[in-house]
Amino acid sequence: MIWRDDRLIGHIAFANRMHENLKDGCKALFIFKAENSYISPNWYPTKPQHHKHVPTWNYQVVHMHGELYFKHSQKEKIAAVGLLTQLHEKRVNGDGAWKMRDTP
Repeated sequence: MIWRDDRLIGHIAFANRMHENLKDGCKALFIFKAENSYISPNWYPTKPQHHKHVPTWNYQVVHMHGELYFKHSQKEKIAAVGLLTQLHEKRVNGDGAWKMRDTP
């Protein structure tokens, strides 16, 4: 997924049957999870001073609401996959990022 010009752009493979349950223009909730981990009371620097800490859980989540629209033209699909690939390849591989033009 990528956020651009007030739009969330993503891709659902046609082989993924999820698209059969989603109608063009339907209201949708997109949920993104990030950090998700146990926090020990032993990690607080003040624990040895007063022992008033308890275990907890740390997490991050984002909920986005909107309408879902599908773009089915070859040009629009290639553009969406190209944007996603460019973003994620740059993050993972930097200057050595794979490019769609490298595909056979």
